[in-house]
Amino acid sequence: MGNGDFDVVIIGGGITGAGIFRELSATGLDVCLLEQGDFGSGTSSKSSKLVHGGLRYLKQGDLLLTLESVHHRERLLQEAPGLVEPVEFVMPLYQNRSPGKFSLGAGLFLYDLMALKKRHAFSNPGRMLCRLPGLKPEGLTGGYSFLDATTDDALLVARLVHEGLKFPKASARNYCTVSGIEPSSASGKRIVQVKDGITGNERELEAKLVINATGIRADRFHPLPDRNLRIRPLKGSHILVKKTALDLPSAVSLIHPADGRPVFLIPWEGVLLVGTTDLDAGSSTDLSIRANEREYLLEGVKAVFPESGIEQKDIVSSFSGLRPVISRKDAKPSDESREHLVWESDGIISATGGKLTTFRKLAWDVVKKAKSRFPHSIRINRKTCVFPAAAHSLNPVERRILGRYGGPVDMKDLERRKLLVPVGHSETVLAEIEIASGDPTVRHLDDLMLRRLRLGIVLENGGMDIMDTVKKLAGENLGWDAARWEREIERYRRIHRQFFAPFPEKAPTGGADE
Repeated sequence: MGNGDFDVVIIGGGITGAGIFRELSATGLDVCLLEQGDFGSGTSSKSSKLVHGGLRYLKQGDLLLTLESVHHRERLLQEAPGLVEPVEFVMPLYQNRSPGKFSLGAGLFLYDLMALKKRHAFSNPGRMLCRLPGLKPEGLTGGYSFLDATTDDALLVARLVHEGLKFPKASARNYCTVSGIEPSSASGKRIVQVKDGITGNERELEAKLVINATGIRADRFHPLPDRNLRIRPLKGSHILVKKTALDLPSAVSLIHPADGRPVFLIPWEGVLLVGTTDLDAGSSTDLSIRANEREYLLEGVKAVFPESGIEQKDIVSSFSGLRPVISRKDAKPSDESREHLVWESDGIISATGGKLTTFRKLAWDVVKKAKSRFPHSIRINRKTCVFPAAAHSLNPVERRILGRYGGPVDMKDLERRKLLVPVGHSETVLAEIEIASGDPTVRHLDDLMLRRLRLGIVLENGGMDIMDTVKKLAGENLGWDAARWEREIERYRRIHRQFFAPFPEKAPTGGADE
C-alpha cells in the first residue's frame, strides 16, 4: 500500500469504489483502494447481471436516468466485448394484464430512440408461441422483443481494479478493514485506520482526501447531507436453474402475478438466472435466500411457463445482495429511485446508490467534487475508453477471455494443451481457471470460484466435484501447500453452504461469513 501517505484513499471495492479508483488513478494521483472483503464480494457480484437502460424507469417518468443508462450501455457494448454482450429479451403480453401493447410499444420506441437504433419488434400470439415453446397460450395477445446487455458483474469490478492498477501511483488491497477515519491536526489530512484481515497487522494511512464508497454502510463513516434522506437496504435474491428444466432461446421479462413486478429469466453462463426479489432488509444482515423468496421466483416462472416442470430440485444455486437505495419518500421498494447520491464534508466525499450500468457517471460526479482539492492534477476525460477493447471480430472464446481478464493470450497454446474445453455445462473453459488464478488479488479459494470465475454458482455443489482440476490448473499460480488447500476448501465449502447453496444452511453462532 505504498508508504502510507496518499493523495486519496478510497474505502469500498465494489462497482462504485472500483469505478472511482480507475478514474482517479488515470489522473496520476497517489490513490489507494481498500476493501474489507474481496473486491466485488458484496452487492456488486449479486446483481441480475444486466447492463440495461431500465424500462421501468421510463414508466416512473425518470427519463434522464434512462437516457444515461442507455448511453452507458451502448458505450460498454462497444468498448468491452466479451465482458458486456448484447442479449435479446422477449416480453409476452396477456389480456387484462399490465403492461398493454400500446404503453410497452411507446416505451420501447423511446428506448430505441435514446440508443439511436431500432431494436424492438412486435410478434403476434402464434409467433410468440413458436419463439418461446411452453409459453402459456391462454390470454396471450402477443409480445415484444428488444435488446439489452448482460455482463459478469464481479469480473466487471475486477477489470476496473486492474485497469486502475496499470497506473504507477495506484495501489489496491482487499481484505483490509477500515475501523475509523480521523482528522490529523498536524497536517490537515485525514488518518485512516486499517487492519489487514489476512495478517492481522494494523496501520494508519494519511490522505488529503478520503472517498467513502461503502454502499449500505456509507452513513457509518459520513452522515447523509439531508435529515430527510436515508439509505434503504433492499434485498434482491436470485436462483440459478438447470437449463434442462427450461432451455430458453432468449431472455424473458415477465410480470409477476402476485405484485406486478418485473422478473427476468436470463440464459447466463450455462444456467438460467431467475430474479430478482425486492424486499426491505431493514436492519437484517441475512445474505442468503429465504424460502418465501425462492417460492416467489418459481411462482413467477410457472405463471408464464406452466408446463416447464421447474421444481426446487432443479435449482443449482442462489445468491442474495443488499442494494443501497437512497430513499426520500418510503415508496414501495420497486418504486424507489435508483439514482446515486454524492456528498462532501470534512475531507470526505461519499457516494452511494446508483446502478451497475452507470458506474462511470457516478465516478465522474465524485471526481468532479475531488477536482477542487487537486485543481492542477485532475482532468476528466469522458471520451477515454476504460477497457482496452478486444476486437469484436475475434472468435467467441478469445473475445470472452480477453474481455473478462484482459491482456494477450496464446490461443494456439491453449488449444494445444486442450484448455479450450468447457467446464461441465458451464460456458467457462478450462483455460480460465489457470488465467484467473494468476490474479494477485485472489487471496482465498472463494475469490477464485465465486468471483474471478463463476463456477461456484453455475455448477452443482459449488463445483466441488472439479476441485482436483482446479488444483491442477491453479496450483502453480496460487502456490498453496496441501495444508493450505485443505483449509481453503473447508472455508469455501462453508461459505457456499451458507450463502450460495439452493437451500442455504444457517450460519453457526460465530461462524465466518463472506
